[in-house]
Amino acid sequence: MSTQNSKSKSDAPGVEAASGEAFTSYLDYLATVQEKFAASVKESRERTARVNDILVNAVLDAQRDAIATSKRIAANPQDAAANVKIVIDAATAAQERTLTLAKSLYQEQADVAAEFRKLWEGAMKSSNELSEGAKKFGSLWKIA
Repeated sequence: MSTQNSKSKSDAPGVEAASGEAFTSYLDYLATVQEKFAASVKESRERTARVNDILVNAVLDAQRDAIATSKRIAANPQDAAANVKIVIDAATAAQERTLTLAKSLYQEQADVAAEFRKLWEGAMKSSNELSEGAKKFGSLWKIA
């Protein structure tokens, strides 16, 4: 007694081709997602380094200015008028540093939001591409 496959031999190459196409489509999708993920990780690392540099530089500049201000006041502690001017100048410099820091952090946050928006749009497009590949792959198993 012989068992016969329900599919004819002429259907097999078409099924294999469709299967290969669907699998290739899926692998292309994975490669695209991996490239986007790698780029995102790299950009995130670079952004983190920039933010850390900005914060560390702001702290170090503030410490330097505090020491310089203290030295200037200590050089002539009896001159109240000059010391008030020194303190006001130091406070103004600190405000400028703070404003520069806030602008830099705001710009980084805006860049993150723009990147997230771009990634989200890409994810939606990729999701649509994946669903098309899944439909092709799923069509290989027809349910009677």
